[in-house]
Amino acid sequence: MSIKTKIIDNLKNINGWKTNRKLIVLSIDDYGNLRIGSKEIINQIEKLGIGINSRFDMYDSLETTEDLSMLYEALTSVKDKFGNYPIFTCYALPCNLNYEAILKSNFEEYSYEQLPVTFEKLAQLYPNYYQNTWNLWQEGIKMKLLSPEFHGREHVNIEEFKYQRNNNFKLLKLLFENRTYSFLPELNGNRIYTAAFSFNDFIETSEFDSVISTGLEEFEKVFHKKAFVFTPPSQQFPPFLEANLFKYGLKAIDKPFYAKVHLGNGKFEKSFTTTKFNKRNNIFNIVRNVVFEPSEKTSYDPVNLAMNQIEIAFNLNRVANISSHRINFSGFISEENRKIGLSNLKILLTKIVMKWPEVEFISASDLIDIISKEK
Repeated sequence: MSIKTKIIDNLKNINGWKTNRKLIVLSIDDYGNLRIGSKEIINQIEKLGIGINSRFDMYDSLETTEDLSMLYEALTSVKDKFGNYPIFTCYALPCNLNYEAILKSNFEEYSYEQLPVTFEKLAQLYPNYYQNTWNLWQEGIKMKLLSPEFHGREHVNIEEFKYQRNNNFKLLKLLFENRTYSFLPELNGNRIYTAAFSFNDFIETSEFDSVISTGLEEFEKVFHKKAFVFTPPSQQFPPFLEANLFKYGLKAIDKPFYAKVHLGNGKFEKSFTTTKFNKRNNIFNIVRNVVFEPSEKTSYDPVNLAMNQIEIAFNLNRVANISSHRINFSGFISEENRKIGLSNLKILLTKIVMKWPEVEFISASDLIDIISKEK
């Protein structure tokens, strides 16, 4: 770990809520999101000469039956001092683009569908991958291996979808024919096609409140529980809307320690966040202070980095909130990608319980309950 990294990791943990307990939260983004819907599309994209520079464009596919069963095997390989398994706080999307309906309307009508419908469609197309996946998802919740929380309604910026429809129609049509929303150029200012709440002009935010409210309604229908914690797609969210989250029953927002927050029309402000109760918005802020991204091609060892960051958090009496993404455990496109991710996950979990036998595995919702009792 470099000196610069050590300084940053210590800064993340200087302020905020403190505890003497060794608490571990596993915060995993993007569950439920159908980003790459076929293996064939990658070959077609390469033939078009479009570079694939992002690991998300290469591997990020909807979780399969085998993805979940192998994940459960890794999670149940260790227990904490109370006999609890590690639990994934899955920041999940309850809805996906309804590719078939949008194609049928020739892109004139925007349409989305509930996650179970997406799984049902894919089970018909790829029975070897998606048979019984949604049932296994629900089994993971019952086993307390998965704890779904709100990641938005769908991982799509609607204004940018319209822009891409009008400016990249041929490519978009090819993607939708393969149930895919990826590989699109990001050349439109501060708006990103997968960041649902990113925007250029302030007027574009007028529908965001509706997306949140309808998204939370869909979340409860799909997962049969209310969402209490929210992290926006790609961590893009207008700060003025944070005050509205409480009225929808949300108790916390997951935010980066440092961010350049877009205020509209290319104006930004620096933002630093710590894990604590925000009296102004009547909501908790949660900050992830540990990184675990084994599918990211870097020079560092993902397990050692995470262990070092956990140690810093514990030494400063902070909860260790581990940040990761579903892509690290996805095997629809590449089984090798999943193998590497789950192997590293199992090693990390084993090292955690060996080094800190008093550790407690909790969900983000559990963390809010713990902080609430002490604030």
